[in-house]
Amino acid sequence: SHSKAQATIITCLMDWMPGRVEEQRLRASANLNNFTIKVVHGTNATLEKINDRQIVMFLPRPEGLIQGSPQLLSNALQDRKADILLVVKKITVLVGYASSIRRAMLIGKMATLPELTLTLSTDAVLRNKVRAKFDRLNAIAFAFNQFSSIDNGGLEMISVEEKDRYEVRFSGQAPVLLLADPNNAHARALLLATSDYLTGEQRPVSGCQNCQQMTDLKVSKPKELLMIAFLILAPHPFLYATVEGIMGLNNKTTHIYIYNQ
Repeated sequence: SHSKAQATIITCLMDWMPGRVEEQRLRASANLNNFTIKVVHGTNATLEKINDRQIVMFLPRPEGLIQGSPQLLSNALQDRKADILLVVKKITVLVGYASSIRRAMLIGKMATLPELTLTLSTDAVLRNKVRAKFDRLNAIAFAFNQFSSIDNGGLEMISVEEKDRYEVRFSGQAPVLLLADPNNAHARALLLATSDYLTGEQRPVSGCQNCQQMTDLKVSKPKELLMIAFLILAPHPFLYATVEGIMGLNNKTTHIYIYNQ
């Protein structure tokens, strides 16, 4: 039986900036759900040294969040009567048992996971041959694509320097309340960008915390009170990671209000 198989995440490091918040949150959600992470430098990711009985999740680059335990992946494959599932967003995620993925690579005459993932996302004939299906409900995982989903107004990330203070300005029709809705990529991207600004994890010189002094640059903390509000419609790992990061702010100048429906 495959039900108790271990799960491994295989992801590629290309032009990656160390310490990015997306990678940190991917690792945190993977550890929380007992996944092993295998990082491959470059784009030649394969199933080398992966047991056939392991569930494999392939991410083209290390960002995104794991929705649950390896059992969730096993159940999703069984429920959809599929050998391979594809999560197609800005980043295409591939999930399946290593044995099924090896069979698909053999049938498709492909040597690497990136090649297989890209081909399966566009080739219906090959999908039918290898029993690959789309997971349109995003039950497995959801991935981010930096700030590319922030469009049509909303949040514009602009660093403004005024007397050694850096801030982010909002432009367009930015919502006062950001909804952490797993099915709304735009809302997720807005919340991710805002939490990055508040915690200063990805762009410390642009955030509202003191940045680590790697040069002579110094950033002062704002004197104003910072108030953060969440309306939680559907709890999921991304919100947990965001709140965890925001809780690291100075509690003397930060008030957090959470309404959990």
